[in-house]
Amino acid sequence: MKNNRTFAELIAKIVSSYGCSEEQVLRLIEITSDMSKGAKFARILDYSSDKSDHSEIADHTIILNFSYANMKKDDKETLRTFDVNLVDVNKFNYDSIDTKGMELNAYKNEVRNCLNNALYEINNPKENNRVSNDDYLNDILVFNWNSEKLSIIGQGVKKETIVEGEYKKVKSAPLTIAKKLIMKQANLRVNKYRRYLVDNLSIVKLQGETLEIQ
Repeated sequence: MKNNRTFAELIAKIVSSYGCSEEQVLRLIEITSDMSKGAKFARILDYSSDKSDHSEIADHTIILNFSYANMKKDDKETLRTFDVNLVDVNKFNYDSIDTKGMELNAYKNEVRNCLNNALYEINNPKENNRVSNDDYLNDILVFNWNSEKLSIIGQGVKKETIVEGEYKKVKSAPLTIAKKLIMKQANLRVNKYRRYLVDNLSIVKLQGETLEIQ
């Protein structure tokens, strides 16, 4: 635990944040700690995406028992032989981007010109020296002390949208879009790796090999 926090203090904080029982939290940790006996998949029902300002609601199915190290190793091999000349810069939803007044075709040309640099930066990521406020309960569960929220880490395999969300346009540099295009069109596995915020712990159950949270 970080900053000399004890495991008991972390559990007490989660209980306080979610208004649940200690038994519920410990059960969730138990289910996700032993992949040979616990959950291999998770279904997060009625998930509200923060990227859509919580306007989208969807059910997500994610893989829990995966190796992030193996995922990165596979992606590294994929990128080693990846040809940026094969990237189709048109295969992106530019309606979601604020191009800062730049004409769209000119913006796409800038994206195309950034592809080589984008591939280099993907292969040579900068060190992250930011102080983390995360505490990991195991390889799957993480608690953030700033948001006071639990997250489940997994590899997304299925999404069933219940309510379509509204996404605001975001300002993105052409280099950022070039990286996204490479990662998508190279079919990198890390693209499917993400953290899912757990909004509540009112319903947590194990159905066979699948953990359900609602």
